[in-house]
Amino acid sequence: WPKSIPQVSRCAEERNMLSFPELKGPYKVGQCDCLWKEAEGDGRKLVVRLFYPADEDEWKAGKAASWLPSTYGTGAISYAQAYAKALSGPGINGALIGALGFQPLMSSVRVPTKEDIEISNALPEFDPVVFCHGLTASRSCHSATCMDLASHGRLVVAIEFSDGSAAVNILPDQTVNQYKHAPKREEIPAKQRRIPGGFAPSLSPQNQSKPVSQYDFRNGQLQQRIQELRFVADCLERLNEGTEGTTIQLPEKLQGQLKGRLAMSRLSSVGHSFGACTNISACQEDKRFKATVAHDIWLFPSNNQMARASLTCPTLFLSADTFDNLWPDEGRRMVDGLLLRSHRAGTDAVDVHVQGTRHQNFSDFPVLVPQLLVAFGASGPTDPRASMATINALTRSFLDHHLHAAPDPASQVVGWLGRAVQAVAGAQVMGLGALAGGEESRPSGVYHAWTVPEELADLVNLQVLDEERKAQAEEQVKMGLFTYDPLIKAKARRSSAAEIPEEVAELEGEKMAG
Repeated sequence: WPKSIPQVSRCAEERNMLSFPELKGPYKVGQCDCLWKEAEGDGRKLVVRLFYPADEDEWKAGKAASWLPSTYGTGAISYAQAYAKALSGPGINGALIGALGFQPLMSSVRVPTKEDIEISNALPEFDPVVFCHGLTASRSCHSATCMDLASHGRLVVAIEFSDGSAAVNILPDQTVNQYKHAPKREEIPAKQRRIPGGFAPSLSPQNQSKPVSQYDFRNGQLQQRIQELRFVADCLERLNEGTEGTTIQLPEKLQGQLKGRLAMSRLSSVGHSFGACTNISACQEDKRFKATVAHDIWLFPSNNQMARASLTCPTLFLSADTFDNLWPDEGRRMVDGLLLRSHRAGTDAVDVHVQGTRHQNFSDFPVLVPQLLVAFGASGPTDPRASMATINALTRSFLDHHLHAAPDPASQVVGWLGRAVQAVAGAQVMGLGALAGGEESRPSGVYHAWTVPEELADLVNLQVLDEERKAQAEEQVKMGLFTYDPLIKAKARRSSAAEIPEEVAELEGEKMAG
């Protein structure tokens, strides 16, 4: 690598780095950042990024948009620096990496979107999609997926959560919410508070914070995220009704353009990791969401109710090859249980693993610096841009099937049977025992089942539950078991003759899934 930043940027351009592939949809894409508030004053407020279809002439005349979010003159660290600090932990190293490395490079990222332009007049209405990010991310980190959905005619709202899970959260009104670091321990120790106005630790009990379990901390964040996601659904309803007032802000060219044009009966959600957990949890509470796609879901923050539930809307679990590393044993058991109960209840739920991918392949970073992340092992061995194209195509296919395809009575099949037939037809399957499971193992629900498009079948592993996995799915999930804690890992090794899978060891040098 060249040593100077300008040389690095030129080298990156030559290697087709720090830019996104050309969008494949029929529409150009506009982008804008907005502040949405519950009410004037101290109510709930969120900054969101909208991606939406735009007409060619409007797009050509528009101003190039930025990938990195603005800090709005707050004097806070930039998002690039925040990414570095969140990934490397608090301290001087993260700040230096951010200031000297991430900031110059990420400022050079080019996106094929234009800022604050008019929405397309070629479409009478738009399907609204809400995208939820995971830990250490932001409203910009999944632009590849959001832009792809918008280029195919959808209006996408990328939330930036204010619960401390974003790398940093800076609002246009200059509110700053920093990322909340948590050590990899089952119990997060209390922070010592100083004597007011002094440097020595306070010994007064009322001045001391209390330790909190990792589960309570993350579940608390999840509850806030669910409410913020539902708040965005409220805002979309008000925009569609034309009753947004002054609290739901839009750029001038979009004001009044969404009234009556949001197909709220086809509202859906997509999310990655902690964001995927947020999606399926919110869908259990809010029936306005008609379909959801969970990208490599991290289920640790969920509760017992979710662990015993069946899904309430069609759900695609779209995961990496390394999914079982995210929450070893318990995460797999919980997904299998959700699949089994949902099939019995007549809700389409599918689990597909994208070959050659890892957790970060669902974000923008492997797309922007593919060679670097593959070399460091943060991306799977498959070309990251090819992986992203597969992820986006599967996401669109599932949403199109359940939100747009008119159910043909002749094609309505028991979902279990439909995917079993596809398994025999050639999709790569994890376990064929389900094919001989007998009538008692089949669900009673009948629904319009989605299947992996034929052209993508060789790129994925379609998960079908064999008898062993069905039995494990019926077992109780150990909610709150924080399998990242080295002490818990050691205890598990001592109490069981079977070692934890070798893949878990890879997580020692990685950040907690999110």
